Amino acid sequence: MMEKIWQRKTDETIGKPILEVFPELLDQKYPELLNDVLSKGITIRENESIAYIQQKEKLEKFYLDYQYTPLFEKNGTVNGIMITVYDVTNKVEARKKVEVAEQRTRLAIEIAEIATWDLDFLTDNIIYSENLPQIFGQEKGSVITRQKIKRQIHKDDLPVLKKAFGLALQTGIYKYECRIIKPDAEVCWIRVHGKLFFDENKNITKMLGTVLDITDEKNSHQTLMKSEEKFRLLADSMPQHIWTSDPLGNLNYFNKSVYKYTGLFIDDLKEQGWIQIVHPDDQKENINSWMEAVKTGNDFLFEHRFRRYDGEYRWQLSLAIAQKDEYGNIQMWVGTSTDIQDQKNFTDKLEREVSERTAQLELKNRDLINMNIELQSFAYISSHDLQEPLRKIQTFASRLSDLDEQNISAKAKTYLGRIEVSAKRMQTLIQDLLTYSRTNSAERVFVKANLDEIAEEVHSDFYERIEEKKLLSIFTL
Repeated sequence: MMEKIWQRKTDETIGKPILEVFPELLDQKYPELLNDVLSKGITIRENESIAYIQQKEKLEKFYLDYQYTPLFEKNGTVNGIMITVYDVTNKVEARKKVEVAEQRTRLAIEIAEIATWDLDFLTDNIIYSENLPQIFGQEKGSVITRQKIKRQIHKDDLPVLKKAFGLALQTGIYKYECRIIKPDAEVCWIRVHGKLFFDENKNITKMLGTVLDITDEKNSHQTLMKSEEKFRLLADSMPQHIWTSDPLGNLNYFNKSVYKYTGLFIDDLKEQGWIQIVHPDDQKENINSWMEAVKTGNDFLFEHRFRRYDGEYRWQLSLAIAQKDEYGNIQMWVGTSTDIQDQKNFTDKLEREVSERTAQLELKNRDLINMNIELQSFAYISSHDLQEPLRKIQTFASRLSDLDEQNISAKAKTYLGRIEVSAKRMQTLIQDLLTYSRTNSAERVFVKANLDEIAEEVHSDFYERIEEKKLLSIFTL
């Protein structure tokens, strides 16, 4: 008591009131119980009673088995109490830990819908949890025997049980998955996991285990397998390169097109990685772009060159999209790589042709500019040189018209007038030609013209030829 529970010295306890030594007992039940023993002379005992005792700087919890026994005088009065105490703290705490563990185990089993069983090989009796009959399609409370369960195992899966039991004899672990047929003919899947126990002669004494209905899991797995099989079949039938990766960006699948194009095998890509088929000049940027997509979850879009089985590099357009769950978490990446070498060649050829045509147009444009300059110069010079003879014709025609009418006939006078008019019109045409050569389409100004005046000018210009040919002038009609 002194060393383990009270942790006091003799001079700190002997001869002193208990509540003075242990004031922490004041708010507990023990002082009242002691008073009952003294006043009533009764014996009080209790097992695993909880007591809080001050040890050093904190209260410690103890589980105690105690007995308070009154000591009597000859006259029957109580003059003292004999107290016996057993410290059972370690035992109780150990038991409680086991109880908590068992409770957690039961709770976990109930949540996971796992059934448990205990088979005694000596008597062939089975002790099982309440939910075991439900897994086998039996009524709740039905009696389940080993032979009854065995009759429900699918006949095609009986070799699985035999193999599992043979292995259990060597390892002590009994586990298998098989199909069972319920009374209503429904076929379900179960997973059995157990452990064998042996006596000193290595004979089996009992087996403990669990049973879990995994029908939904199996159906989901089969659906997934069929979906994956369809995906691979579709991917292998496509000329494009198809590939997938895990959420961290590690490529884990390539369709047949990749192996056919590169001439590599699965082991080659696993050992040296996919980056080996990328052109050395494209590798660094390729890795950076791919890691950025994996980090952000954004689509991966990149043009790079892949090495073909014959060593030639061809341009590919790669696109990968993250497959996410309902919470936005990336589950996997699915990518494609499409050969765009022909498009690249066509684009390069088109760019070269455009460049060549542009150069030709620029050259033609310069030639046209030079020709326009020369034409303007020619028009200016020609009009200037043509106007000089006209001025002389006009001058001398005017002088001849000024002569005495006796020295010139009326007919000659008419001819001289016509010469002056024609020379003036010729001068106007030359000036108009010069003006036209200096304008462009944006500067053209259109004005209304009198067709009668134009017709009269034409008639005047061709008057002599009309008279010479004796033609009927359309202007007289």
